[in-house]
Amino acid sequence: MHTVTTTDALRITLRAHGLDVPGLSVEQDSISLGDITVPTADRLARLLGAPEQRVERNLEEWPEARQVMRRLGAAFNAVTGGGFLDLYFHPDCVRCDRDAVVAAGPINAPEARRLLASLRAVEGTMNPHPAQPVIDTHVLLRDGDKLLLSQRGGPYGYGRWHMPSGKLDQGEALSAGAARELFEETGVDVEPAHLRLVHVVHHKQSEGVERIGFFFEATDWKGEPVNREPEKCLGLRWFSVNELPDDVIEYPKEGLLGYLEGSGGLVEHGW
Repeated sequence: MHTVTTTDALRITLRAHGLDVPGLSVEQDSISLGDITVPTADRLARLLGAPEQRVERNLEEWPEARQVMRRLGAAFNAVTGGGFLDLYFHPDCVRCDRDAVVAAGPINAPEARRLLASLRAVEGTMNPHPAQPVIDTHVLLRDGDKLLLSQRGGPYGYGRWHMPSGKLDQGEALSAGAARELFEETGVDVEPAHLRLVHVVHHKQSEGVERIGFFFEATDWKGEPVNREPEKCLGLRWFSVNELPDDVIEYPKEGLLGYLEGSGGLVEHGW
């Protein structure tokens, strides 16, 4: 396998395992892993067969980072049949704009192919930390060039605007959940079949919380909007799509802009 081809295959396989190795590149006849975070180095070590590490302090402090490097070096040596991976800890990496990284020196093509084979052998292993995003539905209710927005009354985004929305219930279809949330918040009745998916936003709310928002346009609906949840909502208001308020919450705003611009795709926000 050509060195460039091996590098591309290695990059794809590392990503499949959720590993971010932005510095992976070809250096003459070798492949460099570049600068990687200490948690990434730890995860790579475990994928290559190293035992779990008991962390007493921050993983990115020197004693723990040194243990990670030792485990990664030993695991690399085992899977490549004696290969050596040169590792160096940068506690404050200015050039890569990260707090702490492990610089992984170049490896030759045969070692890279053995590393790739070892990672591919565990590709089918279940991720021990699968994503558990909150699933949200958002409904765009239009009357000509007017769009209905709701003003938040809860702690998150208090006083700011968004579309009628809410979390999907267990065992509930997306369109059914969107129709339910719209009715619960506004009293407007829409059949799930009359909800058209117009955008999706994958939003990182915090280090421990991610959300996937599905944005639907109601193509046919009945009723007059009323604020049915005054404890959560300060009010409902129609806005011209050409004169939207400035304080729309960022996460739903991404879906709203995607809808208005007609991109009809996916936005990753906050990552």
